[in-house]
Amino acid sequence: MSEKIRESAKLILVDTAGNVGLFKRKQTARHRPGTWDLLGGGLLDGEDFIDAAIREAGEESKWALKFNRHDLEYIHDSELPSKQGDHVNKRYFFLGKTALSIPQIPLEDHSVGIAVHPKMALDLLTHPPLREGLEAYVKRLEIAELSLIQPNL
Repeated sequence: MSEKIRESAKLILVDTAGNVGLFKRKQTARHRPGTWDLLGGGLLDGEDFIDAAIREAGEESKWALKFNRHDLEYIHDSELPSKQGDHVNKRYFFLGKTALSIPQIPLEDHSVGIAVHPKMALDLLTHPPLREGLEAYVKRLEIAELSLIQPNL
């Protein structure tokens, strides 16, 4: 018997100052109401992860965020069993950069957006799979910073 897989794409949205966009889920949200989240959601039939990230960013920002395939950079993916144990959640994380002010982005499914330093964003994200994706991005930033200060030997 094959295991059911629920696939989704998440967008790590970064502004020109290097801050990460976090979005507060509405209190009426079906999953994790009132918690901080990244933009993104499930794949539609025939859609790949990049197309899902592009579509979800557009839908959730009332089409203020518009990306094409070349705008997004792969960051991380994860597979974790659901709490109920009836499926596996497969998530792909992509980096998207925007010149828009994150708090001013109109939102469809979230109540508010904030722009915070990536390490502070880790403190605010409580859902382990989302933290895992953001941790991969923060690790990439730390490696880039080290390469700037380390002399080539």
